[in-house]
Amino acid sequence: MRPFDEEHLKFLAALNKFSVKYVIIGGHAAIYHGVNRNTGDLDVLIEATVNNGHRLISALKSLNLQLPEITDQEWVANLVLSFGFEPDAIDILNYSPGLNFFEVQKNAVQLIQDKVQVLIIDIRDLIRNKEALNRTGEKAHLDKYDVEVLKRIIEKKQNKNETI
Repeated sequence: MRPFDEEHLKFLAALNKFSVKYVIIGGHAAIYHGVNRNTGDLDVLIEATVNNGHRLISALKSLNLQLPEITDQEWVANLVLSFGFEPDAIDILNYSPGLNFFEVQKNAVQLIQDKVQVLIIDIRDLIRNKEALNRTGEKAHLDKYDVEVLKRIIEKKQNKNETI
């Protein structure tokens, strides 16, 4: 399984190099857990601390990305940074409904692709997040689809006595 393309892997390797605390959420996580769909971006939940924010800035600068001015207070408030265009777009968030970063990080699944270690949100945490998003329109339909499929995946694994 190769869930991440080359551009996303470069980005994730930079996060690791600068010890940014993060977990992959959203569409890529749903696909990793078995949902058959596409996504146009990589959603990255980061720890909402000033130190982690500074590490993230170092990682982004190492990739020559243009950054807005971000104050220390913004790292602990609700923050979203978006870079690029589909299919290589990246959204960096320090919050997401229904999630506590420390619990998500503790429960996360580890994946290694091309020697890049990546933490991906646990399937149960992903379901909780998708249910808490309360989005409207097309995104709401996609969230509902993801939740239904993810729940079926859990049910199938439980029926086979597989680890979830």
